[in-house]
Amino acid sequence: MNAVEDVSPDYVALRMCWELGKPWPNYLANAPFDLSNDRKTMAEPHEPPQEKETRWTAQRAAHDEQQHAYRAARTRKIARNWLVVGALVIIVAVMAAAVLL
Repeated sequence: MNAVEDVSPDYVALRMCWELGKPWPNYLANAPFDLSNDRKTMAEPHEPPQEKETRWTAQRAAHDEQQHAYRAARTRKIARNWLVVGALVIIVAVMAAAVLL
């Protein structure tokens, strides 16, 4: 089942009013649903310490992997730039030698 099909039009209207900070329409004043607890955060206040540690370990591993890939790409880019600079120096040296001889 699609998540959009699960949501009632009243809920959507109430949610839009709540997000925009506008007053609720009169027909939704006594709505049977509560939006105050609708938004979930990464760390729930009642999350056990072991689950937090597990989540943090996974996040740390993903971040380390991302940093490793970033550093490798940066090293390749620097090496490529120096290769281009070296090739240009050789070309200029050959042209200067041809002009002077």
